[in-house]
Amino acid sequence: MKLKSKVKKYFKNTKLIAVTMGFFIMTFSLLIFAYIYQYTNKDNIYPGVYINNLYVGNMSPIEAENKIQSKINTFKEEGFKYIYNNQQITILPTILSPNDPDLTHELLNWSPTETINELYSIGRNKSFINNLLYPLILRYNHKTIKANIKLDIAKLTEILQDNFSKLETPATEPKITWSFNKPVIIPGQSGQVINYQQAINKTLENINNFENKKITLSTNDSQPLINTTDITNDTYNKLTNLGKEKPLLVLKTKEQQWKYNFTEYQDYLSFIKKDDKVYINIQPQWLESKLKQIKTIIDKPAQDAKFSIENGRVVGFQQSLDGILLDIPTNISLVQNNFTKNKYINDLIASIDKAKIQTADVNDLGIQEIIGVGESTFTGSPHNRLTNIKVGAASLNGILIKPNEEFSLIQALLPIDDTNGYVEELVIKGDRTIPEFGGGLCQIGTTAFRGALNSGLKITQRQNHSYRVSYYEPAGTDATIYDPAPDFRFINDTGNYILLQTRTEGDKMIFEFWGTKDGRVATVSEPRIFNITTPPPTKYIDTTELPPGEIKCTEKAHNGASAELDYSVTYADGTKSERTFKSYYRPWQEVCLRGIDPNTTSTTQAINE
Repeated sequence: MKLKSKVKKYFKNTKLIAVTMGFFIMTFSLLIFAYIYQYTNKDNIYPGVYINNLYVGNMSPIEAENKIQSKINTFKEEGFKYIYNNQQITILPTILSPNDPDLTHELLNWSPTETINELYSIGRNKSFINNLLYPLILRYNHKTIKANIKLDIAKLTEILQDNFSKLETPATEPKITWSFNKPVIIPGQSGQVINYQQAINKTLENINNFENKKITLSTNDSQPLINTTDITNDTYNKLTNLGKEKPLLVLKTKEQQWKYNFTEYQDYLSFIKKDDKVYINIQPQWLESKLKQIKTIIDKPAQDAKFSIENGRVVGFQQSLDGILLDIPTNISLVQNNFTKNKYINDLIASIDKAKIQTADVNDLGIQEIIGVGESTFTGSPHNRLTNIKVGAASLNGILIKPNEEFSLIQALLPIDDTNGYVEELVIKGDRTIPEFGGGLCQIGTTAFRGALNSGLKITQRQNHSYRVSYYEPAGTDATIYDPAPDFRFINDTGNYILLQTRTEGDKMIFEFWGTKDGRVATVSEPRIFNITTPPPTKYIDTTELPPGEIKCTEKAHNGASAELDYSVTYADGTKSERTFKSYYRPWQEVCLRGIDPNTTSTTQAINE
């Protein structure tokens, strides 16, 4: 019996050992297999990974980037197609300017570096064991991330409205007219308006699915906010009394006042609904027009102190002055609120606009030397572009950037309009050509970018142009700006003020960054330019703004390319910051406007030929 018991125990232990060894062998084999699997995919995104509905598994980061970029290029080349009442309009996600590449800007942008890094990191950012086993799980349990594609929804909505609003029939509110000084109320009418939000949602759906389906616009019923039944006898009687009393409307400040007779605003009286009650009031559009006129008279924007370098010393050439600004929306509300209370004399509200840089600051600047210089050339620029370049450069000359301040080039240039001396150029939006301000300002963005690099500053926002522009060669050293975005921004991390000195010499723009050197050394490589691609065939955009059959080419063809610019800063304590600025330039086809007869066709679209 003892022998039998020992035999059983022996076999039991042997079985346990065998099971244990088998488990360890299987586990070890699995880990070896996982390691080999990980090693064989070390340069690729792991199998089982998708971006939206696009499979990028087994691809190298460059292959994945090119595949995603080709899908985005389809949107940019074909445009978004919208149909309403048998009229089709193609809106290119790249807004084109016939005369100035600085006004050519993108509605559709994506961040390839961030996206590709995220794709590649899947299965590589966990613990050691997870990094071995998770890639195997991905083969059967796929991972999908969203593409980091950004659409300028506000701008696209604006373009849709510009192109389709003429086809809408919005609801009308009850109107007030006058006959022999007695009010006559015309009832409001219902209507139909385009559902722009639905169009935007379908556009986003197309982008997310990497599809470019035509989008048929739908409409919503539009009803008046006020019905004639809402207008009580008391309201009508008050309106009648207004016609009899004809009160004088007064808008005033401490120094000036503006008077408007009843005959000047009686045709702009309307009904408004507030807390389920209907009141008589003055249309905000009329008040806005009058307040804008007043604003041009009383507004005095703050004037920051500006400085220059003379004989190696900082001297002021513009004194700081606090300003005064009229807030139009606030004053519209004020006047309308007073009007409902039978108050017709209005004390306008203006606010003090404080200067950010005071003249007295000149003694505390600590500015001693040039810390960096940026240069660019604008040879061959047309007249309007030259004007804007010189206006923009002059507005920046002498400004101070405080220690630790994030400098925004757009904010420093505002307002970008005729009040500052800027002039307009044309841009193409759908089937319309519209004047816009801002041409030439990318020359300033590019020069500022180069100056900030050479000064060793921390760049926080920079975007390259859609295509290579001769003014900004070599590729990879440019920065595009457009109000409100994209912007060019950097942080003054030198610990001292920076004084910007700008000037033009012939066809050259020069930005000097003055400050105090802190021992940092900036190194900027020559850009590496690769992936040269030829442009597609000429794009023709049909327009009714040219005589039928006339062709006007607005864009020359440019090769596409990728560029990389290495930027490193070594600080006085030996620490180092390194960054590579990556730029992608689309192959840019020649673009031509082609006149069509509006009476023989109802379709306006971009056609590749």
